[in-house]
Amino acid sequence: MNPKKDVTESIYYKLAGQIGHIIFLQLMFIISIFPILVSFLFVRYEISNFIFMTPLFFLAVPALAALSSSTLYILESQDIKHLGIYFWKQYRKLFLDALKIGIPVIFATSIILIDIASMQKSSTPIFSWFFILLLLVLLVFTIFVGLINIKFKFRIWDMFKISLVWSMAFPSSVIKVITLSLGLLGIMFFVSGFLIFILTSTYIYLICHELSKMLDWVWKNYTQEGKSSTEV
Repeated sequence: MNPKKDVTESIYYKLAGQIGHIIFLQLMFIISIFPILVSFLFVRYEISNFIFMTPLFFLAVPALAALSSSTLYILESQDIKHLGIYFWKQYRKLFLDALKIGIPVIFATSIILIDIASMQKSSTPIFSWFFILLLLVLLVFTIFVGLINIKFKFRIWDMFKISLVWSMAFPSSVIKVITLSLGLLGIMFFVSGFLIFILTSTYIYLICHELSKMLDWVWKNYTQEGKSSTEV
Protein backbone atom coordinates (compact mmCIF):
# COMPACT_ATOMS: atom_id res chain seq x y z
CA MET A 1 0.00 0.00 0.00
CA ASN A 2 1.27 3.44 -0.91
CA PRO A 3 0.60 5.87 2.00
CA LYS A 4 1.24 8.89 -0.21
CA LYS A 5 -1.36 7.73 -2.70
CA ASP A 6 -3.87 7.14 0.09
CA VAL A 7 -3.42 10.69 1.37
CA THR A 8 -3.74 12.39 -2.00
CA GLU A 9 -6.85 10.41 -2.87
CA SER A 10 -8.62 11.01 0.42
CA ILE A 11 -11.72 13.19 0.50
CA TYR A 12 -10.09 15.50 3.06
CA TYR A 13 -7.10 16.14 0.82
CA LYS A 14 -9.37 16.94 -2.14
CA LEU A 15 -11.58 19.15 0.03
CA ALA A 16 -8.55 21.09 1.27
CA GLY A 17 -7.46 21.56 -2.33
CA GLN A 18 -10.89 22.86 -3.35
CA ILE A 19 -10.95 25.29 -0.41
CA GLY A 20 -7.50 26.53 -1.39
CA HIS A 21 -8.67 27.12 -4.95
CA ILE A 22 -11.77 28.99 -3.74
CA ILE A 23 -9.67 31.28 -1.54
CA PHE A 24 -7.22 31.92 -4.37
CA LEU A 25 -10.03 32.76 -6.81
CA GLN A 26 -11.53 35.10 -4.23
CA LEU A 27 -8.22 36.96 -4.14
CA MET A 28 -8.19 37.22 -7.94
CA PHE A 29 -11.77 38.48 -7.89
CA ILE A 30 -11.01 41.13 -5.27
CA ILE A 31 -8.07 42.38 -7.33
CA SER A 32 -10.24 42.57 -10.46
CA ILE A 33 -12.92 44.69 -8.72
CA PHE A 34 -10.59 46.73 -6.51
CA PRO A 35 -12.02 50.12 -7.66
CA ILE A 36 -15.47 49.03 -6.45
CA LEU A 37 -14.10 48.08 -3.05
CA VAL A 38 -12.33 51.42 -2.73
CA SER A 39 -15.54 53.27 -3.60
CA PHE A 40 -17.31 51.63 -0.66
CA LEU A 41 -14.93 53.42 1.68
CA PHE A 42 -16.35 56.78 0.59
CA VAL A 43 -20.09 56.15 0.15
CA ARG A 44 -22.86 55.27 2.54
CA TYR A 45 -24.48 51.85 2.33
CA GLU A 46 -27.80 52.88 0.73
CA ILE A 47 -29.84 51.89 -2.35
CA SER A 48 -29.48 55.40 -3.79
CA ASN A 49 -25.70 55.09 -3.68
CA PHE A 50 -25.85 51.70 -5.42
CA ILE A 51 -27.81 53.35 -8.23
CA PHE A 52 -25.36 56.25 -8.42
CA MET A 53 -22.46 53.78 -8.69
CA THR A 54 -24.09 51.78 -11.51
CA PRO A 55 -21.36 52.51 -14.12
CA LEU A 56 -18.70 51.34 -11.68
CA PHE A 57 -20.43 47.99 -11.27
CA PHE A 58 -19.76 47.26 -14.94
CA LEU A 59 -16.28 46.25 -13.77
CA ALA A 60 -17.78 43.40 -11.78
CA VAL A 61 -19.42 41.78 -14.82
CA PRO A 62 -16.31 40.35 -16.56
CA ALA A 63 -14.82 39.63 -13.13
CA LEU A 64 -17.83 37.47 -12.22
CA ALA A 65 -17.66 35.76 -15.62
CA ALA A 66 -13.97 34.95 -15.11
CA LEU A 67 -14.65 33.76 -11.56
CA SER A 68 -17.48 31.50 -12.75
CA SER A 69 -15.41 30.11 -15.61
CA SER A 70 -12.47 29.43 -13.31
CA THR A 71 -14.77 27.75 -10.80
CA LEU A 72 -16.15 25.46 -13.51
CA TYR A 73 -12.53 24.71 -14.41
CA ILE A 74 -11.69 23.49 -10.91
CA LEU A 75 -14.91 21.47 -10.78
CA GLU A 76 -14.32 19.77 -14.13
CA SER A 77 -10.53 19.37 -14.23
CA GLN A 78 -8.55 16.66 -12.46
CA ASP A 79 -5.25 18.44 -12.98
CA ILE A 80 -5.53 22.14 -12.16
CA LYS A 81 -2.54 24.23 -13.23
CA HIS A 82 -1.84 27.96 -13.37
CA LEU A 83 -5.23 28.93 -11.97
CA GLY A 84 -4.31 32.62 -11.77
CA ILE A 85 -3.26 32.73 -15.41
CA TYR A 86 -6.45 30.92 -16.35
CA PHE A 87 -8.55 33.49 -14.45
CA TRP A 88 -7.05 36.47 -16.27
CA LYS A 89 -7.22 34.74 -19.66
CA GLN A 90 -10.91 34.11 -19.09
CA TYR A 91 -11.36 37.71 -17.91
CA ARG A 92 -10.01 38.97 -21.22
CA LYS A 93 -11.77 36.31 -23.32
CA LEU A 94 -15.21 36.81 -21.75
CA PHE A 95 -15.01 40.59 -21.29
CA LEU A 96 -17.24 41.69 -24.18
CA ASP A 97 -19.65 38.75 -24.08
CA ALA A 98 -20.17 39.27 -20.36
CA LEU A 99 -20.88 42.98 -20.81
CA LYS A 100 -23.51 42.22 -23.48
CA ILE A 101 -25.49 40.45 -20.77
CA GLY A 102 -24.32 42.41 -17.75
CA ILE A 103 -25.02 45.97 -18.90
CA PRO A 104 -28.77 45.43 -19.56
CA VAL A 105 -29.05 43.47 -16.30
CA ILE A 106 -27.37 46.22 -14.28
CA PHE A 107 -29.62 48.89 -15.78
CA ALA A 108 -32.70 46.73 -15.14
CA THR A 109 -31.54 46.13 -11.56
CA SER A 110 -31.09 49.87 -11.05
CA ILE A 111 -34.62 50.56 -12.29
CA ILE A 112 -36.06 47.87 -10.01
CA LEU A 113 -34.12 49.23 -7.03
CA ILE A 114 -35.50 52.71 -7.75
CA ASP A 115 -39.02 51.25 -7.77
CA ILE A 116 -38.38 49.42 -4.50
CA ALA A 117 -37.06 52.58 -2.86
CA SER A 118 -40.05 54.56 -4.15
CA MET A 119 -42.55 52.00 -2.91
CA GLN A 120 -40.92 51.87 0.51
CA LYS A 121 -41.50 55.61 0.88
CA SER A 122 -45.05 55.52 -0.50
CA SER A 123 -48.31 54.90 1.36
CA THR A 124 -48.40 51.32 0.03
CA PRO A 125 -44.95 49.86 0.80
CA ILE A 126 -46.34 46.32 0.52
CA PHE A 127 -46.23 46.64 -3.28
CA SER A 128 -42.43 46.80 -3.06
CA TRP A 129 -42.49 43.02 -2.63
CA PHE A 130 -43.58 42.70 -6.25
CA PHE A 131 -40.36 44.39 -7.35
CA ILE A 132 -38.32 42.34 -4.89
CA LEU A 133 -39.78 39.21 -6.47
CA LEU A 134 -39.00 40.63 -9.91
CA LEU A 135 -35.42 41.23 -8.76
CA LEU A 136 -35.11 37.59 -7.68
CA VAL A 137 -36.44 36.40 -11.06
CA LEU A 138 -33.92 38.65 -12.82
CA LEU A 139 -31.13 37.26 -10.64
CA VAL A 140 -32.02 33.65 -11.39
CA PHE A 141 -32.15 34.14 -15.15
CA THR A 142 -28.96 36.20 -15.10
CA ILE A 143 -27.17 33.30 -13.39
CA PHE A 144 -28.57 30.73 -15.83
CA VAL A 145 -27.85 32.81 -18.93
CA GLY A 146 -24.44 33.87 -17.60
CA LEU A 147 -23.24 30.30 -17.07
CA ILE A 148 -24.58 29.17 -20.45
CA ASN A 149 -22.80 32.13 -22.05
CA ILE A 150 -19.50 31.04 -20.48
CA LYS A 151 -19.67 27.52 -21.90
CA PHE A 152 -21.53 27.94 -25.18
CA LYS A 153 -21.89 30.35 -28.08
CA PHE A 154 -25.62 30.94 -28.37
CA ARG A 155 -27.54 34.10 -29.09
CA ILE A 156 -28.72 35.96 -25.99
CA TRP A 157 -32.38 35.34 -26.77
CA ASP A 158 -31.70 31.61 -27.28
CA MET A 159 -29.88 31.45 -23.95
CA PHE A 160 -32.88 33.07 -22.29
CA LYS A 161 -35.25 30.53 -23.85
CA ILE A 162 -33.01 27.64 -22.80
CA SER A 163 -32.94 29.04 -19.26
CA LEU A 164 -36.72 29.29 -19.26
CA VAL A 165 -37.08 25.66 -20.40
CA TRP A 166 -34.64 24.52 -17.68
CA SER A 167 -36.53 26.52 -15.05
CA MET A 168 -39.85 24.92 -15.98
CA ALA A 169 -38.38 21.42 -16.25
CA PHE A 170 -36.35 21.61 -13.03
CA PRO A 171 -37.98 24.11 -10.61
CA SER A 172 -35.97 22.66 -7.71
CA SER A 173 -32.86 24.13 -9.32
CA VAL A 174 -34.49 27.58 -9.29
CA ILE A 175 -35.39 27.18 -5.61
CA LYS A 176 -31.82 26.22 -4.72
CA VAL A 177 -30.38 29.21 -6.57
CA ILE A 178 -32.84 31.56 -4.85
CA THR A 179 -32.04 30.03 -1.46
CA LEU A 180 -28.30 30.48 -1.96
CA SER A 181 -28.83 34.05 -3.18
CA LEU A 182 -31.06 34.97 -0.25
CA GLY A 183 -28.47 33.53 2.10
CA LEU A 184 -25.79 35.78 0.61
CA LEU A 185 -28.11 38.82 0.68
CA GLY A 186 -28.99 38.01 4.28
CA ILE A 187 -25.33 38.18 5.19
CA MET A 188 -24.99 41.43 3.26
CA PHE A 189 -27.92 43.19 4.93
CA PHE A 190 -27.85 41.74 8.43
CA VAL A 191 -24.15 41.22 9.08
CA SER A 192 -21.87 43.26 6.84
CA GLY A 193 -22.23 44.33 3.23
CA PHE A 194 -18.48 44.12 2.75
CA LEU A 195 -18.63 40.35 3.36
CA ILE A 196 -20.37 39.93 0.02
CA PHE A 197 -16.98 40.53 -1.62
CA ILE A 198 -15.32 38.00 0.68
CA LEU A 199 -17.91 35.26 0.15
CA THR A 200 -18.44 35.70 -3.59
CA SER A 201 -16.18 32.83 -4.61
CA THR A 202 -17.93 30.46 -2.17
CA TYR A 203 -21.33 31.53 -3.51
CA ILE A 204 -20.19 31.06 -7.13
CA TYR A 205 -18.69 27.67 -6.25
CA LEU A 206 -22.00 26.47 -4.78
CA ILE A 207 -23.93 27.87 -7.76
CA CYS A 208 -21.60 26.24 -10.31
CA HIS A 209 -21.68 22.95 -8.41
CA GLU A 210 -25.48 22.99 -8.46
CA LEU A 211 -25.81 24.08 -12.11
CA SER A 212 -23.10 21.89 -13.63
CA LYS A 213 -25.91 19.44 -14.42
CA MET A 214 -27.71 22.23 -16.28
CA LEU A 215 -24.65 22.76 -18.47
CA ASP A 216 -24.49 19.03 -19.20
CA TRP A 217 -28.19 19.12 -20.06
CA VAL A 218 -27.66 22.07 -22.43
CA TRP A 219 -24.73 20.29 -24.09
CA LYS A 220 -26.75 17.11 -24.67
CA ASN A 221 -29.90 18.83 -25.90
CA TYR A 222 -28.78 22.01 -27.67
CA THR A 223 -25.40 21.29 -29.26
CA GLN A 224 -24.74 19.15 -32.31
CA GLU A 225 -21.87 17.36 -30.59
CA GLY A 226 -24.00 16.54 -27.55
CA LYS A 227 -26.92 15.30 -29.63
CA SER A 228 -24.61 13.07 -31.68
CA SER A 229 -23.05 11.50 -28.60
CA THR A 230 -26.51 10.88 -27.12
CA GLU A 231 -27.73 9.15 -30.28
CA VAL A 232 -24.68 6.90 -30.34
